[in-house]
Amino acid sequence: MILTCCLLVRDEIDIIHSWLSYHIGKFDRIIVTDNGSLDGTREELNNWPVEVIDELKQDYQQARWMDRMIKMVSDGWIIPADADEFFTGDIHGAIEKSGGNIIKIKSQTYHPTTADNWRQPDPVKRITYRDAKTTRAWTKCIFSVADYVSIDMGNHDAKISDRREAVADECDLVIKHFPNRSWMQFRKKYVQGGQAYERNDMPPIIGKHWKDKYKIYKQGGLDALRAEWQKCILSPDNLVRDPL
Repeated sequence: MILTCCLLVRDEIDIIHSWLSYHIGKFDRIIVTDNGSLDGTREELNNWPVEVIDELKQDYQQARWMDRMIKMVSDGWIIPADADEFFTGDIHGAIEKSGGNIIKIKSQTYHPTTADNWRQPDPVKRITYRDAKTTRAWTKCIFSVADYVSIDMGNHDAKISDRREAVADECDLVIKHFPNRSWMQFRKKYVQGGQAYERNDMPPIIGKHWKDKYKIYKQGGLDALRAEWQKCILSPDNLVRDPL
């Protein structure tokens, strides 16, 4: 069974080394679309055995760019991913156990906390507390390329012929998600992301969370956006310590 990961990145220098270190060897092939990174991410990719597509358009056509990578693959399974998602567990085993041709994967969201060692530059080592519950709210999917038709924005679902959907048991396969990692990353994420959404013609509901944060920035500037970042730093009291 061939596993191909299709990864979309833009300015992920804080986490891309950790992502590649963790996943090289888990996948048979990694195809990366770099969306005009300027922070060293593109140069870091050159140090690893991955295939890179340079996409310079800044209108965040995520589904279109992911579809392009998927169509480079002729057989096996596709794992669509972002650089803040770490696939933990036995992917081969989860696929074989499922009997399906599309598998939904649950996620565990990690949060920066007041207990973190902020002198640690690697966010995956620094951020060790996650939600107590595993959630389906941000479920992602992996699927057989032989039955692939098209992928949805966000990689949450895909259109599959002869659909046989399964949900991976979190004991077998789960995504560790690190969405908010530092003020610098948070600022880039929502300012660049909001600007990109302004440039495309997607329905208003697409990217609503990003658009809401960008609206706060446009109305109140960096001070208002920084206040949103401060809300992301939680007390560890109601979280679970679970280092990756």
